[in-house]
Amino acid sequence: MKILHLAESYWPERCGVQEAMQRLSEGLAARGHDVTVGTGFHPARQVGLHNGVKIEQFNVAGKWTTGYTGEIRRWQDFVQGFRPDVTLNYAAQQWSADLVFPILDRMRGAKIFLPCGYPSLGDWKWWLYYRRLPQVLRRYDHLIYLSRVNRDFEFGRRHGLSSFSIIGNGADQKEFSGPTGDFRRRFAIDSPLMLLSVGNFSADKGQQRVLDAFIRCGRLDATLVFIGSTPSAWMRGLQREADRRRPGRVRVLSGLPRREVVDAFQAADLFLSGSAAECFPIVLLEAMASATPYISTDAGCARELTGGMIVKGAAEMAQAINRLADDETARRRLAVAGQSVWREQYTWSTVIDEYERLYRQLVREREEGRPRELERSS
Repeated sequence: MKILHLAESYWPERCGVQEAMQRLSEGLAARGHDVTVGTGFHPARQVGLHNGVKIEQFNVAGKWTTGYTGEIRRWQDFVQGFRPDVTLNYAAQQWSADLVFPILDRMRGAKIFLPCGYPSLGDWKWWLYYRRLPQVLRRYDHLIYLSRVNRDFEFGRRHGLSSFSIIGNGADQKEFSGPTGDFRRRFAIDSPLMLLSVGNFSADKGQQRVLDAFIRCGRLDATLVFIGSTPSAWMRGLQREADRRRPGRVRVLSGLPRREVVDAFQAADLFLSGSAAECFPIVLLEAMASATPYISTDAGCARELTGGMIVKGAAEMAQAINRLADDETARRRLAVAGQSVWREQYTWSTVIDEYERLYRQLVREREEGRPRELERSS
């Protein structure tokens, strides 16, 4: 198949959208499909082909609420001039999708939209966007939701959008089944327990909540490790506060190679997520894959997953840290359960199987001129 994926972020940028798009695109390319990704410009991206995936980048910026700038016409000409068998738009509220909406009827092949949670649904500044969105979505052949508990699924149900699939994210089997490194030795972590939190450094990702919980729990036998994106004022402020409140017991690391991030998951005793807003947090899948029990706020589909505890805030997280830190049997039980579910449902190989099957079915239906089925729930 000739496949076009459209996403605002892609390699070498690091974020959840990029991770999902890269895994899916490279996985399908490795199976012999002709995959092109249309994405935003990145100064470090000097090639048009990476791991079998063709990359077309465009210098576009902006949001629906503020307006768009840059190569808008070039982006739209590229999308409507491409001749794929199937196109996937990844994530609403991004220019890579919103600028496609006006040209949907001029696009070729099967068209799929994956909303990724509708983060500003309910925000008055986005009221008109979401009022118009149901009519836009009816012009796609199919929708993909990451989970049934996210607001995008409920929005679609409320508006009678009945052609959809449920396909979650994944964690890579090769990465998490390989040999482990000695993360603790490399970073001189000598405490009996290592707690880990991974995510881009920002207020929404909840590192402040995790730090508050760690301080509240009062443990002297644990080190908390934050791993995130490139250095920022937010990260430096977090480190200063940690040094003041728990000197020597909090590490804030950025820009680590992927192998060291995986090593950190495998070295940790507990994974902590304090995020305020998610759709399908890949970091929880990576905790499950590494047999690391997690403690997470109730963000996105976290409560649908297996292998951890869901909490409401810093106080509950502190209590959960102490409960699991003192109960090795409970930690092991959660670790085994989470890793088992990951192996059965959430490896990238399994996820790519589902996408490939759906793509083939949609292409076949268009070729045969058959009407869409009401629902495909994977």
